[in-house]
Amino acid sequence: MDIAFLLGAGFSSAAGIPSSEEITREILFGSNISELESIRIFMKELAREVEIYYGEENHPVSYEDIYFMLVQIYDDRMGEYENPALHLFLEATRKKIDALGLAITPLDFIIECKRYISQKVEEMVRRNRTCLGGLSIISSAFKDKRLAKIDLFTLNHDLLIENYISEQQEIVADGFSKVDEDWSEWRIHLLQSSGIRARLVKLHGSVDWYHDKNSDGTHVVKKPLRPNRYIREMGEPLILIGTFNKILGYSTWFFHDLYCLWSNILRGSQALVVMGYSFRDKGINTRLIELIQQEKTHKMVVIHPDPESLKQIMRNAVSKLFDNQSYKSQLDVIAKRVECVSWEEIAANLK
Repeated sequence: MDIAFLLGAGFSSAAGIPSSEEITREILFGSNISELESIRIFMKELAREVEIYYGEENHPVSYEDIYFMLVQIYDDRMGEYENPALHLFLEATRKKIDALGLAITPLDFIIECKRYISQKVEEMVRRNRTCLGGLSIISSAFKDKRLAKIDLFTLNHDLLIENYISEQQEIVADGFSKVDEDWSEWRIHLLQSSGIRARLVKLHGSVDWYHDKNSDGTHVVKKPLRPNRYIREMGEPLILIGTFNKILGYSTWFFHDLYCLWSNILRGSQALVVMGYSFRDKGINTRLIELIQQEKTHKMVVIHPDPESLKQIMRNAVSKLFDNQSYKSQLDVIAKRVECVSWEEIAANLK
């Protein structure tokens, strides 16, 4: 059997990596540094806009919501995307920025806000795991000789999977070719070979991926993270942050390769195990819905401790898919936390 795993933020947080809620709290209310005061004041204003928009819905404000709003402001000022519907919001935003009395331009301020979120995300998800969480499931799957191919797709930026794979001394292709001890270069063909049993594809990038500034700007490299410091000479890491802006992100050159790879590999697998994913990413959801609707023999098993609460937060299109009796035999939910599920239990649900 060829199997794929889709890992969301809940998978990493189960192993002790800071959750979205923890990162958001640190970004908005973290250490009191005077240079960050204007940034935090502005982002709290954006957070209030998110709260007003969602009202009574079960949607706590996250740093990804705030980042999406920043991207909309940035894209408008850069002339990247025109949206007349945002006119009043952009005008109100301009006044709020002017009221801060900044020594830099509004555009530079928005760039600083985006950079601050990116750096905080990088800083927090670099932390080491505190427990195994669902990693034992991955380990057991690797040992299962019935699995011809294992594809790990993660939406997380952290190094949880890589570090664990290294500890277990598993051979997994990640698309990077090692140049020396401190440097690996992206080579997509390394993930396209038919002889690979296990692959890791990080659809939203990674905290140790960077643009190679010494090239023409189209090369991606991976550098190991040094303890207790950033690698700022490489610039910001290549990670996708936000909500609906990720849909556009999937069309950019590097992430487009990853997205197409995900789509092609998914169609070739017989089963998908979903752990820690809330089904909020429309770009990811589109592929999942098409997979179930078009591949009638494909099975998807979702692991979540509270299926009813998951249905409340997932996108409506996915909720309808689960409610449709036509796909009942293809979809299964294990109502447990990932750390409480064994690979044997998952495998039994894939039959």
